[in-house]
Amino acid sequence: MRQALQEVVHRVHSEHPPHFLAVTRLTYSLMDRETRLGVLTPYASHAGYLSCHFAADPAFAAIQPLFEEAYSQMKNRRDWEKPHEQVAALGLTLLREDGVSGELNALRMHEGEASFCLSKERIVWDKQVPVR
Repeated sequence: MRQALQEVVHRVHSEHPPHFLAVTRLTYSLMDRETRLGVLTPYASHAGYLSCHFAADPAFAAIQPLFEEAYSQMKNRRDWEKPHEQVAALGLTLLREDGVSGELNALRMHEGEASFCLSKERIVWDKQVPVR
């Protein structure tokens, strides 16, 4: 048992840690209250973030410019806080295919790709504060 545990710890802290695929096998609906905005299909997880393909529903079109602006600001390293704050202020949630609902943390989207943090802590630029 001790050897097995040491092997797991060793691999987790290795240069190329294993991907834990349990969370990548579920699909997620991006929700604005009762309205589904699209479906997130995970394909990888790394350092607490889930990378996904995003298939938008028609309802997403109304808020898509906010995500594109946030992406543009982040890519150009300009004042990106305001667009990200506007995205966070939308109060979007996730609904897993197994019925579990949860808050989104550090959601980013661009051209059919998305990522979000699986942490229970909300990322605020360079700081982490507990989600309330």
